[in-house]
Amino acid sequence: MTKKLTSSDVKQLANQYTELAIKTLADICMDFEAGAGARAAAAAALLDRAHGKPGQEIALTGQGGGPLLVAGLDIASLSTEKLNALREILGGARELPALPEPRETKPDVE
Repeated sequence: MTKKLTSSDVKQLANQYTELAIKTLADICMDFEAGAGARAAAAAALLDRAHGKPGQEIALTGQGGGPLLVAGLDIASLSTEKLNALREILGGARELPALPEPRETKPDVE
C-alpha cells in the first residue's frame, strides 16, 4: 500500500528541485531561439521569486465614483465599532483597525 503524501511531504520533495527549476527558468530566459512568450514567462517567474509579486491597488467606490454602498450604508462613514458589528453579522470575527472619523460633507450649492 502506498503512503498518502502530506503537503509537508510534497513541499520537501519539491524543494529538492528548486535549484534545477531556477536554472531551467534562467536557461529559457536566455534562450534567444525560444519564443518571446516563453522567455517573458520565465523572466517574470524569476523576478517574482527574487522580488515578490508586485502589489495591486484596488479602489472601492460606488456607482459613478461615489461612496461604496452596502445595503444602503456608506461603508466609509461607519465607525470602527459599527464595521466590527457588521463583520460579526456577516460571519467574520477579525477586528478592523481604527479608521479616521468620517468628515462632514457640505451639500452642493448651485
